[in-house]
Amino acid sequence: MKRIIDLVRNNIPVLVFCDSNIPFIQRVIAVITDVDYAKIKTGNLSEEELKQIDDCTPMLENVPLYINDKEIACAEDYITEILCCTSHCKYVFIDNISDSIDKNKLVSWCNEKDLSLTFTDFNDTLHKE
Repeated sequence: MKRIIDLVRNNIPVLVFCDSNIPFIQRVIAVITDVDYAKIKTGNLSEEELKQIDDCTPMLENVPLYINDKEIACAEDYITEILCCTSHCKYVFIDNISDSIDKNKLVSWCNEKDLSLTFTDFNDTLHKE
């Protein structure tokens, strides 16, 4: 997650595939603001935490972050979706990819296109960061 934040803070476009964009954005806000993700998720926030979130909102409005939360069934579907963003995204992150997806095919294709591809588990990395 911090890698994504670093890239977009440097105005580098990033494409992220995730199950749902709302929890993902909540995680992004948690990392940027240092506000506890559980508090953001439940809405149980202090006035100071609300101000921290409010202060980061303008930055989030203009970041080159593209979130795809479509259900994807195969490597070819990922490739099709990535093609829509490759003119401006060179970094692709895929969260919780299904075991049924051919990862090797995706890696090979991204390597051919000179794209950086990262498989991750945002739920897991959130607790480690």
